[in-house]
Amino acid sequence: MLTVRAQKAEYVKAGVTLGAGLVVLAAFMVVLGGNWFWERYDPYDILFTSIQDLSKGRPVKYAGLDVGRVAAVDLDPTDPRNIRVRIDVRHGFPLYQGTTARISQKGLVGDYYVLLELKGEPGPRLAPGASIPAVSSLSMQELAAKAGEMLEELQPRLAEFEGNIAKLFTRENTDALRQAFQGLPRLVEDLRRAANDFRTNWNTLAGKGGKAGRQPGRDPEAGGPGRESAGTGSGQHPGRGAGRNQDRRRAGPGYPEKRQFRPGTHRGYSVQHQHDEPGTQGTRAPHQATALGSHPAAIGNDAMKRTHVLIWLVLVGVAGACLAGCFGKPPPVERYLRVRLADAPCQNANLEQRAPLGFKPFKSLENLDKTTVLTARGPVLTPSLQFYWEGAPQDIVGQLVRQAIECRSAKYTPVDYQPRVTHAGVLTGQVTAFNVEETSGGRFVVALHLDLWTQNGRSKVANGDFSAYAPLEDFRAETVAHAASEAMGQIVPKILVWLDGTRDVLEKNNQVHRQ
Repeated sequence: MLTVRAQKAEYVKAGVTLGAGLVVLAAFMVVLGGNWFWERYDPYDILFTSIQDLSKGRPVKYAGLDVGRVAAVDLDPTDPRNIRVRIDVRHGFPLYQGTTARISQKGLVGDYYVLLELKGEPGPRLAPGASIPAVSSLSMQELAAKAGEMLEELQPRLAEFEGNIAKLFTRENTDALRQAFQGLPRLVEDLRRAANDFRTNWNTLAGKGGKAGRQPGRDPEAGGPGRESAGTGSGQHPGRGAGRNQDRRRAGPGYPEKRQFRPGTHRGYSVQHQHDEPGTQGTRAPHQATALGSHPAAIGNDAMKRTHVLIWLVLVGVAGACLAGCFGKPPPVERYLRVRLADAPCQNANLEQRAPLGFKPFKSLENLDKTTVLTARGPVLTPSLQFYWEGAPQDIVGQLVRQAIECRSAKYTPVDYQPRVTHAGVLTGQVTAFNVEETSGGRFVVALHLDLWTQNGRSKVANGDFSAYAPLEDFRAETVAHAASEAMGQIVPKILVWLDGTRDVLEKNNQVHRQ
């Protein structure tokens, strides 16, 4: 049995051991947590429009080197659209003008941190407390969202392409194409027969032309009337023929050689030797030489070439006409419609008197999430292949509603929703109708459901359903865009009245949740 003194000694040992353990545990927590309170830091401020999932205590890196930590994250009191992030950088670490800050992520699913980078040549050194400009960057979630938006934008084009392919291979077009190709052999045969007939007729004409060139009278070699006196040549001018024959001198017992045009001979002429016959001294046949401008057979070959070219042109024209008839008319020109509110002066109050309202992007029903203009014929919605919005309906409606709240609301100013930033409330919405209706002579319909949540987004405070429509005189692009703008101009004032009336209820619910 221990004495009183021994028991006290044991208690002292146990207390010392427990205290040492707590001290070691606290030291490990401080060291591993990075809260080295014995180090000195220099503060710097950064203004971001979106901090994603950045929180206090996250590391600050400079080109991959750990240089500090995030000291505070809060809403910018001068501009509620910005988030002020204060970072503590290790004392003495040099930062120069040209340094930018952006929010980066470790890997694909890691934590977020602040990354400092020097762009260009370094300027003067930054003093502690200076502001560092921020550079926006896309996270993996945002990249995935952008890819989804690109696919959504391509979806109407793919649907249009699919529709054009379906139109191309309809039964009527395929039947017309089949009939056109079935008639091509008959057409080619008719053109070939016409070409053969033309070749035959042309050869006959060319033969007759050659004979006419060789026989101005009778054949000189056969004698008779074809051999005339020197003064009267057949088919020649009397004086001209006589003059030529008189200027010629006799060469031997016969006339000099006579050149006459014949096809296929040297230079287009043939040579005939004529001699004087007894009893014909002093007379000779006139010099007969026929030199046509071109050979009839050569003319026929050129004509045949032109004929072949003409036949091919006819075939190409017929094929083009068949294909044009099969493919139909060209697709209609795409028109992009813009929706805007009527220009009105902003009547908002002072920003300090307005509560920051976290604004989440609006959503829409699955079939409405398209940039193409939808037309309702009864319960059926049909996408247009010609008219498109500048963006998805939920983006258009959300932008116009946010613009109206920022410009005309007396109670709220919209800011981007941030999960770790305190807002006075959170506004969400869903577009339930944004289309053309062919009922009642044609009209454009807009319908929207809104929900207002508490500052932490966990409890719903109020909700409202809003709708409006504008008549359509016709279904032209300008008329549809004007009707959509008119319908949005009717629905926005209703939203502002409802939203400004929820300020007191929202503050009471926030107080209850804070307690």
